[in-house]
Amino acid sequence: LQAGPDAPWPPLAGRSASLALAGDAGDLAVEMTSAGAPSLTLVGRVNTLHPMLPFSAVLRATADAPLPLGELFDLPPSLTNSAMLFPLQLSARGDAGEQALTLRLQAQLPGYERLTIRLDAQNNPTALRIEQLVVSDEASATRLQAEGEIRWRENLSWSVSASSSGLSLPPLHPLLAGRVSGSLASSGEIGSDHYRISLWDMDLEGEVNQLPAMLSGAIAIGDGALLPQSELRAKVNDARLTLTPGDSGSVLALHVDDLGRWQAGAGGTLSATAKLRDMAKRITLDAELADVHYNAVQVAAGSLQAQLDRTANDAFSGRLHLTRVAWQAQSLDALTVSVQGDAENQRLQLDSSGFVTGALQLSGARQDTLWEGNLAATALQFGEQRWTLGNPVALRAVDGSLEIAGHCWRHAWARVCPGNWQLGRSGGGDMEFDGDLALLAPLLPQRSALDGKLAASTALRWTDAGELSGTATLRAGPLSVTERLPEGERVELRARSLHADARYAEGELALQASLLPDSGGELTLDLRMPPAPDAPLSGELRIDNMLLAGFDALLPQLADLEGRVDGLLRLSGSAAQPLTHGRLRISDGMLALPASPTRLGALDMQIDAAGDSLSLNATATLGDGPVSLRGEVTSAPQMQWRLQLRGDNNQLLYPPSTMLQLSPSLDITGSGERVSVEGEVVVHSGELRIQQLPEGGVELSADVVQVDSSGQVLNETSPLAIDSNVRVRVEDGFRLTGDMLDTALAGELQLRRRSREPLQVFGSLETTGGYVTAYERVLQIQRGVVSFSGAPDNPLLDLRAERRISGENITAGIHVHGELARDLALDVYADPPMSQGDAMSYLIWGRSLDSGTNTDGAVLALSLASGVVNRSSLVRNINRVPGISNVTFGAQGSEADAAATVSGYIGEKLYLSYGFGLYEPVNVLTARLFLQTRLWLEVVSRLENSLDLYYSFDID
Repeated sequence: LQAGPDAPWPPLAGRSASLALAGDAGDLAVEMTSAGAPSLTLVGRVNTLHPMLPFSAVLRATADAPLPLGELFDLPPSLTNSAMLFPLQLSARGDAGEQALTLRLQAQLPGYERLTIRLDAQNNPTALRIEQLVVSDEASATRLQAEGEIRWRENLSWSVSASSSGLSLPPLHPLLAGRVSGSLASSGEIGSDHYRISLWDMDLEGEVNQLPAMLSGAIAIGDGALLPQSELRAKVNDARLTLTPGDSGSVLALHVDDLGRWQAGAGGTLSATAKLRDMAKRITLDAELADVHYNAVQVAAGSLQAQLDRTANDAFSGRLHLTRVAWQAQSLDALTVSVQGDAENQRLQLDSSGFVTGALQLSGARQDTLWEGNLAATALQFGEQRWTLGNPVALRAVDGSLEIAGHCWRHAWARVCPGNWQLGRSGGGDMEFDGDLALLAPLLPQRSALDGKLAASTALRWTDAGELSGTATLRAGPLSVTERLPEGERVELRARSLHADARYAEGELALQASLLPDSGGELTLDLRMPPAPDAPLSGELRIDNMLLAGFDALLPQLADLEGRVDGLLRLSGSAAQPLTHGRLRISDGMLALPASPTRLGALDMQIDAAGDSLSLNATATLGDGPVSLRGEVTSAPQMQWRLQLRGDNNQLLYPPSTMLQLSPSLDITGSGERVSVEGEVVVHSGELRIQQLPEGGVELSADVVQVDSSGQVLNETSPLAIDSNVRVRVEDGFRLTGDMLDTALAGELQLRRRSREPLQVFGSLETTGGYVTAYERVLQIQRGVVSFSGAPDNPLLDLRAERRISGENITAGIHVHGELARDLALDVYADPPMSQGDAMSYLIWGRSLDSGTNTDGAVLALSLASGVVNRSSLVRNINRVPGISNVTFGAQGSEADAAATVSGYIGEKLYLSYGFGLYEPVNVLTARLFLQTRLWLEVVSRLENSLDLYYSFDID
C-alpha cells in the first residue's frame, strides 16, 4: 500500500504500508504496519459476513523522538514548542452503527512537561458521547476531567461539564501565572443562521500572580445578543468584573487597580461601567482613567462616554477626554476625541491644546461597500510652529483600501506635501518636503540644533504579494549641526552640501551620497545592499582631501582635531560577511584632549584593507617624543586585533597635578570581547602633586561586573573583559609633592588584572630624600618604602622622617608603618631615647617640656589634640560636603605669635586658612587662589594686609 502526497494527515503523505489478512470471512484477522517516524501498527478482527460488520481494532504509534505539533497543525507562536509524545494508542470496538472508543496519548505543551490525555467515548452517526475525559500532568499537579455529548444531526450542538481539582495556568501570557480549581458547564448550538453559546454553573477559584482569583455565575449569548439569564462575578490579577441582571437590562462593571499587572511597562487605574439593554443591543459605556502610563507616554486622567444603539441603524456617539498627556519632553494640556454617527454617516473631531494646539475634523458617509469623506481645512500649532492645511482632503475607502488625495501642509518657512496615497494590501504614494532644517528642532535632543535648507522627496509602492519598492532623494546645504555643551560652550559641524539618492527594488537597496564639508574636501559613497545576507555586496567609499578640522564637533571629548584624510575603500563579499579593499591615510594630523595641554602632533596614519583584515601603521610625536602604533585587525572568524604601542621620552601633562616623562612599550591584543595588555612603561621623570585622596579613591574598573548576594548582576558597564600584565619602572627623576610632602620615588611595580576583576599591584617604591610635614613641622625623610602585594589601595608603608636639633645634638622624628587601610601606626621617637612627651616637644618646638613655659604646654597640647581631631568622624563628615575638602585643625607659630588654625579648600583652586592668636588678640586670614600648578595669588589679612603673587620652580 502507498499513500499519496495529498494524504489527509501529513505524517502519512508518501508512506508505504504492508497489510496481512488471516482467517475466514466470519472472523478475519487484520494486521497493517507502516515504518517511519512515527511507526504505525493496526491489529484487529472483523466479521465481514455480518451486515453491521462487527469489529475490534487497536492502532498504536511509536517513535524515538517527539513529533512537533507545528508539522501537523498551524499553531500560534505561543505553542511553537509543542510536541506529541509516544506511544499513542487508539482502541475501537463495535460495528457500523455504534463504536466504543478509547484514546491514550501524551503531549508536551508550554507549562506542561508530559500532559496525559485519556478519553473513553461512544460514537454513532449523529453524536459522540464522552463518558470520561481526563487530562493530567504530574509535574504541575494538573488534573481536569469532563463528560458530556456532542451532536451533529442537523446543527452542531453540545452539552459538556468539566471540573478540576487543580489546574496550573499555562504561560501563554507573561503577566498571568497561577493555579485554579473548580467546575463549569457549557451548552450551545450553532446553525446556518443562528447560534447560542452558554457557560453556566461556573465556580472557579484559586490564585493568579499570588493574588486571590475567582469566577462564578453564568453567561449566555445568542445571535449577537446577551441573553437575560447572564450573571457573572470575577476577580483575576487584582481586577474585578461583575455582570448583574436587572429589570431595565444588565450592568457590566470592570475595575483594574493596576494596569501594569496586565501589560508590561504600563500602570494606572481603570474603572468602567456598561449598561446593556435589549439583550445588549443598546449599550451605554462610562469609564475613568487615572495616572495611566505606558512606556514613555503618561496620562494624568481621562474619561470616556459612549453609546451604541443596534436598533436605530447602529447609531453611536462617544467622547474621550484626556488631561496632561506627556511623552518624552513634550506634553498636551488636554486631548479630546469625539465621534458621532450611524451605519451611513459618521463624524470625528479631535481637539488638542498644549504642545500641539488645534482641531481636526473628519466626516464621511457609507453607501454599500463604498465610504467617502474628507478632512476639513485647519491649522495646527506645534510649539512655536504654525502649520496650515488650506484645502479639504478627500478620502475614499472601498474593498479594503483607503485612498487619500494629495494635499499640502504649509509653514512660513517650509511645506510638506503628501501626494495621492492608497493604503491597503497594495498601494503606495509619494511625499515632498521643502524648507528650513530648523523646523526639525522638536525632533532633536534638547542640546542639539540644525540649520540650513532641505529639499527631500520619497515615493513608495507595494503589492499584495508583499513586494516593496521605493525611491528617495535629499538635497541639503549649506547646513550646520550644533551641539550645546555645559557652561555655555558649543561645538558645530558645517557642510557646504549633502546629497543622497536611494532606491529600493526587488529587495536590493542602492544608495549614492556625497558630503562637502565646510572645511574642504569631499566624501562620496556608492553602495549596493543585496536582498539576502549571502548575496553579493558592492560599494565604494571615496575621501578626497577632507580636512578633519571641521569634524571636531562629532568628538566633543577632543579639545582640538586637525589633519587631512584621503583614501578609497571598495566593498565586496556579502552582507553577512563583508570584505573591504583599499587604503585610508591621515596626514599632518593633530589632536588634543581637554584635560591635557599635551598634543599628539605630526600624526601620519595609514590603514590598508585587504578583505577581512586591516593593517594599521601610525607615527606621531607626543610631548616632543616619537610614538608609534602598528598592528592588524581581522574580522573572520571573529574580530581579532594585535597592536603595538611604542614611545620614547613622551611627556604627558595633566594640570594641575601631573607631569610625566615616560617611554611606553605595550602589546595590545584582543578577540571578541576580551582585551589583553602586556609590556612595560618606563617613567623617566615627572611630578605627581597630591591634591586629595577621597575615601574609596580607587574606583571599580569599567569591566567589573557588580552582583548582589545571590549572584544577580547589578551593574555591568563595559562588555569588554580586560586582562593586563604591565611592568612600570620608575626611575629616580619622579617626584611626589603636596602640601605636606616632597620626595622622589624610584622602583618597579607589576600591574596585573584578570578579566572582570579588580587591579592587582605588586612591587615596591622607595623614597630618595625629600621632606614631609607633620605636626606643622618640616621633617627630612630618611627612609621610605611603599610595598604593594595585591590591592592598590592597601600598600604596606615604612617611612621615617626626622628633624635635628643641632644645638643639643638631638634628633626627633616619626615612624609611619603598617598597612594603609588596616593597621597604619605612627610612632614618635628621639635619639638619644627620652619620654614620649619630650620627644613630641623636641619634634614640634625643638626643646624639651621643662625648658618651655606653661603657655608652650598649651600650644603643645593643642598640636597633639589637633591630630586626634583631624582623624575624627566630625572632620571626615565636613570633608564630605560637596565643594569642601582638606579641612584640618592645627597649630602654627611659636611663643608669642602661636595660633590655633583651621584650613581647607573650597573647590579645587581656592585655599582658606584662619588662625586664632593664643597669646595675642591677633587673628590671621589667609586666602590662596591657584591660577596654575606653580602659580598662585595669596592674600593675608592681619594687623597689616598683604597681597602677593607666587611662582614656584625647581633649580637643578
